[in-house]
Amino acid sequence: MSKEKKEWTYSPKGVWSELKKVQWPTFKGLMGTSGSVILFTALFGVYFFLCELASSSLVSWIVGL
Repeated sequence: MSKEKKEWTYSPKGVWSELKKVQWPTFKGLMGTSGSVILFTALFGVYFFLCELASSSLVSWIVGL
């Protein structure tokens, strides 16, 4: 069973019609999602900092035994 490979061709008319279908975000929606990304990035940074701090303290304690 061999599948035929489709040929992909891009024409300016086809690209333009696809761009018309895109639902672009509003400024409010863009700011909301950007804020969420920044918030979660900061939270993950704090989480990884605390994990690194705890693990380095644990390793220092084990080495000091």
